[in-house]
Amino acid sequence: MRANLPVRRRVAERVKQLRTARGWSQEELAERVGNTGRHISLIETAKVNASVDILASIASQLAVDVADLFGDPSSAAAGSLCLIARKDLDRIEQILAGAKRRRAARGRAGKA
Repeated sequence: MRANLPVRRRVAERVKQLRTARGWSQEELAERVGNTGRHISLIETAKVNASVDILASIASQLAVDVADLFGDPSSAAAGSLCLIARKDLDRIEQILAGAKRRRAARGRAGKA
């Protein structure tokens, strides 16, 4: 069971999972965190103990709570992570608003 993996290994897997879900290289995450790609690699391979400050910075850049880095990456909750760019979310909201307006207009036309 993955929950029984040592904490360092769970953190390593979770950081890698979240980073790759965003399409970032280790170097990209390192730049965002203010670290080196080599250090991110060492964290993701569980070869070093990352400091709390580094983990907090990584979590912030990955837009998760630091506690999420310690979770089981194979859990159902971890698999439900979905990232979407703000512009894409805005576009989806525009489409939904348009669909609601059309539905309301059809409803008014049917009553007339």
